[in-house]
Amino acid sequence: MKQLEDNQANDLSQMIDKATKEELAALVEKHVNTDDKFRYEVLSALGSTVAQELAAAKELITSSIRSNTNRGYINYRGCDDICCDMDTVVENAKRRNRRGQYAEAIDLSLYIVLAAAKLASQADSSSGALSFTLEDALKVIDESTAAIRDEERAQTDARKVLDRILKTARNKAFDGWEEWRYALLCSAARICDTKSAEKLVAYLDQQLVQLKDEGHLRDFYAALDVETRYCIKRTIEGKEAARHFLNAYLALDSIRELAVHEDMADGRYDNAERLCLEREREDVARSSMQPRRWNYLLYEIYTDAGQKEKQIAQAQKLFLLGDMSYYDKLKTLLIENDRWAIAYPKLMEMVKEKQSYYYYMRLLDKEGETALLMEQLRMHQELVFDYAEHLSGAYADEIYPMCEKLIRREAPTFSDRKGYRRLCSMLLFLSNIGGTAHALSLLAALRENNPRRPAMLDELNKAERKMWKRV
Repeated sequence: MKQLEDNQANDLSQMIDKATKEELAALVEKHVNTDDKFRYEVLSALGSTVAQELAAAKELITSSIRSNTNRGYINYRGCDDICCDMDTVVENAKRRNRRGQYAEAIDLSLYIVLAAAKLASQADSSSGALSFTLEDALKVIDESTAAIRDEERAQTDARKVLDRILKTARNKAFDGWEEWRYALLCSAARICDTKSAEKLVAYLDQQLVQLKDEGHLRDFYAALDVETRYCIKRTIEGKEAARHFLNAYLALDSIRELAVHEDMADGRYDNAERLCLEREREDVARSSMQPRRWNYLLYEIYTDAGQKEKQIAQAQKLFLLGDMSYYDKLKTLLIENDRWAIAYPKLMEMVKEKQSYYYYMRLLDKEGETALLMEQLRMHQELVFDYAEHLSGAYADEIYPMCEKLIRREAPTFSDRKGYRRLCSMLLFLSNIGGTAHALSLLAALRENNPRRPAMLDELNKAERKMWKRV
């Protein structure tokens, strides 16, 4: 099949090479009037004006929304399809950004951001595609405004661009999606001057009044407001004044995190560490036993600063707090420092003491500690199906009866076809790890004890046939 597809692609390429300009033009003209996506791609590729491309983008997205709407509703598959078309526009906005056409890139991205915000209230966006598309477009706007700010000759009319961003941010489609609205305002703050900064601040003041009664979201909105005002101050008054402003709001976690990242970017690792440790101590005082952002930020700080000992200690802390992903990082760091052999047994003891048996067993399984894992499984037999495959070779005489016991216990809880299939999957698993005799014996008992459950008997018969095929 792959060979056939390659041959067809080669044939098509040869046909295009042989075609005349007139033939290709006629073909393009025919499809450009019937296929919105193709029309948009042609306009973008052939260097159309942004007005033409924007009009084509609107046609494309409007058509996409219409074709994916059923009785006023857009399901998650339809939403994903629309996002695919939106991504096409965003990619072309990125292309314009790379060409230095920053205002044009912003115009295309603003349209997508607004269209996506409107779509959020009428579509099933549970797949996450809509958020990814919108955030990608916001990133293009942010990068483009940064480029406009840094333009040596100021070829772009920054005030007009700012007005277009602010007009979009004011749209009611962002009511309830304030994080996206404030992201636009932060981008606008990058290119404001003294006069337009006053306009931005006035709008921020208006937003604060509207959001003051939002209850549990008050701190969230306050942090968005502070971050935007910080961006304005940084543009108008400079870095030092902006940081002085930021320091007054470190009680807000997201603002403190922003300050940490700023310190890291400037190489002020000691201050970044201090800001994190202050919060970490508060978490300890509240008996927080889960890793929080400050624990992760400290690891980033020590990594960036090249502070190996602190990096190792922080990786261990994150691992012992329950993030298994830091086990491999810790192991790699200790191996690099020739300390793994000594550290490993102590680490295992700490996990056994500080973490749940479930976490400890995952680690034993990861390290191939079968004897210790089996020791734990004898005490926690409800997890036998998690580890039976790895342990059945050395401990078959114990594993098979454990599986059988659990199946017998679970069987009465199943009462529909879905449950019976789950029951049979457990029987088949037992058979697959070498316990076919136990599985068949148990299956026969289940059949005998449930003669009036035709759905169960049907599923048991299917499972039995599969087992006999493997014998």
